[in-house]
Parts: sequence; structure tokens; C-alpha cells
Amino acid sequence: ATAFSSLAAVRRYPPQMIESWVRSGHWTPQATVDFWLRNAQTRPHAVALGDGREQYTWFEAAQAIQRLAGGLVDSGVSRDAVLLVQAPNSALLVLFRLACELAGIIPAFLHVGFRRAEIEAVAAKVGAAGAVVAPSEKFDALPLCRALAGLRHLFTVEPYDAAVPCLASLPAAGGSSTFEARRIRPF
Repeated sequence: ATAFSSLAAVRRYPPQMIESWVRSGHWTPQATVDFWLRNAQTRPHAVALGDGREQYTWFEAAQAIQRLAGGLVDSGVSRDAVLLVQAPNSALLVLFRLACELAGIIPAFLHVGFRRAEIEAVAAKVGAAGAVVAPSEKFDALPLCRALAGLRHLFTVEPYDAAVPCLASLPAAGGSSTFEARRIRPF
């Protein structure tokens, strides 16, 4: 048994409960990314996000989300695939999470203090297909991720290994029709 063997399986809400919450206005069929894309239409030049190094307007954020989602899809990351993520918080990481929602990819965020034992356990438990990592003075997760069986898709947050594509420079790709069939649904 692993440390995670006591985790319960994901259970879906019954359709009657979903309908009741939607009808009462407590739930919406829109996902978080839908609100970001809507704001890009209604407030394109307003500041949406910043982290001290970068700042995005709603329009720029929507473009980045679509570019990232298309890049992930074109890199071969399948719908419902799980990508481990161990990186410090940043504006780009927020946009990546939203891009995953649009592309139907599940990000599994790891605590920055996790090392080999914890990362291997989580990767095995969730059936990770890949990982997104950032360089760190304390721990470089990239060599570990390269060695883990099953991690077919590796990305870095910013360029630091020429052999691994980085989120910051994934090429623009994919179309909205591709995303519609793949995207995460709230329920």
C-alpha cells in the first residue's frame, strides 16, 4: 500500500443535483477559462494579471492561454492527461492552469518542497503523463522527471534546457474547434 492508498475515488454529482444547483443559479456551465475569455472581449485593455516581472491585459492573457493550450495539444498531450507541476507561482503559471482547462489537461500541482519520494508517489498515483518544472537552486526536478517511467511530456516554465520545450515559448497552434472537443467541463 502507498501513502495515498486511503484517497477516495472521484465521485460525480448526480444529474438531478447538478440541474438543481444550475437552475438555482449557484452553479454555471462555464469554466474559469470562459470568464477570462469573456473578459478579453469586454475589457481587452484592462490589466488582468501581473507578477512583478510580467503583466497581461485581458486580451494578452486570452492570447497566451490559447497559445499555451494549442502548444500543449500540438506537443501530443492527450485529453485528460495529468501533468505534474512543480514551479514557483507566476503569471505564466496561472495562464498555464487556464490553458490546461481549455485543452482538457489536468495539472497536478506539487508542493515546491516535494523531492524524489513524494514526486514518484504522486506520479504513480495519478498516472502522470508529463511534468512542468522550473529551475531551482535547491532542487532541479528535471533530471528526476526524465528518469520517471511514464512521463512522456516534459516542459520547463522558462528556458533552461534546450532539449525540453518551455511554456514561455510554445508555438502558437491549435484552434477553438480543437479545444471545444477537449476542454474541461465543470460538471
